[in-house]
Amino acid sequence: MTAEIGYGRRTSGSYGAVMIDGPTAPDDRADWLVERGRVDEAITILEARARNGDWRDVDRLTDLLLENGRVEEAEARWRAAIEAGLPGAYGGLADMLADAGRTEEAIAAWRAALEAGEPHARSRLAALLAKTGRVDEAVAAYRTAIAAGDATAGVGLAKVHARAGQMEEAVHAYRSAIGTKGVPRWPLGVLLEKLGRSDEAVAAYRSAVDAGEEHVRVRLLAAQGRLEEATQLVRDLLAEPGRNPSYRQLGWLLAEQRRFEDIEAEAARLSGNLVGLSYLLAGARQSANYHVDCPSGCTGSTRVVRHLPGRWDDVRRA
Repeated sequence: MTAEIGYGRRTSGSYGAVMIDGPTAPDDRADWLVERGRVDEAITILEARARNGDWRDVDRLTDLLLENGRVEEAEARWRAAIEAGLPGAYGGLADMLADAGRTEEAIAAWRAALEAGEPHARSRLAALLAKTGRVDEAVAAYRTAIAAGDATAGVGLAKVHARAGQMEEAVHAYRSAIGTKGVPRWPLGVLLEKLGRSDEAVAAYRSAVDAGEEHVRVRLLAAQGRLEEATQLVRDLLAEPGRNPSYRQLGWLLAEQRRFEDIEAEAARLSGNLVGLSYLLAGARQSANYHVDCPSGCTGSTRVVRHLPGRWDDVRRA
């Protein structure tokens, strides 16, 4: 057990150095107490922190309450923060309500956040509206956010259009967001590939690489038809830990080159890594060649894609 020296009152009534079990810094101590099952003590510390007027402290407190099934208390903390005029509190309540499946209440909370002037409230409202299938309202909210100067809302609007199969509109919306801090360039290339505009996609990927988005180099090579080079680059990436999702790209690239024996060899090698194996096979099944030149006994009807698969291939199903 760790211990730190603090300065406090001894049981005899005199003051002096005393030993305190565990760390004394509030954040560290709260974590330490939770790890030891002393949740109420941790909550007391976080409640004191939350009174400092930072929504992130309230967020941490309510997360701990929710983890321990104390939903009503968590909601009460957010509502108290709203009453106190804490910036960001409406958004915190909205997120909590949305996570709890109380969608209409969450939408109402985001509308209140918008009226309170909380940053990006309109975009967050639009995202929730889109998630609940209220597409027209979501599109209107995103467009209003863009008109109000929130350029990042173009990313959300692009996703809404892409889910609806409106790819030209998605491209236009995403272009409007490029250049804004935090908005990557490479998804524009994916959207252009979906439209069959290969030359423009290559240009978009090259722009992304030039902007420092090095992970896009694989997409650039694949879009240029340099599949062997792309395959080697993916293999290099897979040498790093935590890269299981890249097996999806490896599977697709190998199938595109009709290298089914390599897929089988890779699958055998991954017999002890079921996550990596599932990604490999999913990627292979997304190649048209997998279904045309299907190996003996192969099955699966995963939607075929004509470009290197990745997160933006799932956007229409999100």
